[in-house]
Amino acid sequence: MGELMVNTQSDRGSMVRHRHWKKLVLALGAAVVLGCASLVLGFFAFLAERSLDDSDFEVPPSGLPHLSERAWYVTTEQVDQSSFVRIWQASDTDGGVDNYFQEVGRHRNVPFAVWQFQSSVRMNFERRFSGRVLDVPNPPNLNADAADSFCVDIDSKFLTSGECAIWVYWARYGDLVLRVQVSEARITEGEFLDIVASVDDQLGPE
Repeated sequence: MGELMVNTQSDRGSMVRHRHWKKLVLALGAAVVLGCASLVLGFFAFLAERSLDDSDFEVPPSGLPHLSERAWYVTTEQVDQSSFVRIWQASDTDGGVDNYFQEVGRHRNVPFAVWQFQSSVRMNFERRFSGRVLDVPNPPNLNADAADSFCVDIDSKFLTSGECAIWVYWARYGDLVLRVQVSEARITEGEFLDIVASVDDQLGPE
């Protein structure tokens, strides 16, 4: 009888320990599930696209120095939830066509924007126009977090006239990456830097 009571108490103790471990395992499992769910939600938040109102970031050439006197009109426009591209043209006095291009993209977060900026549009021009891409010093005290200005001297006019076939301003403002490109507009480096400073002033903090 005594042996039976000992065995019964032992069995009960084993059952209690089993239930305790079962509850512990279930609690740990729930914690793991919640932790995984938090990671998944955080990951999707990290990847989520951020919306962009193009009217807040459009900088038309009609409002920029050295370009405002020309009769610009939009020829190409592409707008989606997080980016836009807009191209303006204007006829010049010699019967040619000036082009002003603006592209703005709002990225998922700042690290994505940094990665996009560092994959620079400059490299595309350097591959296409080897030896024709020239550095242009950025204006001082820009609001941009990062900026790269350059010109593409396709027709070798820079040394003689100070003009370039294509002028490019590539910049990052927080999670925004911007490209402004002016081509065939017969502007000098100093005039282009005035344009860059004006664009930056309009996009920078109020």
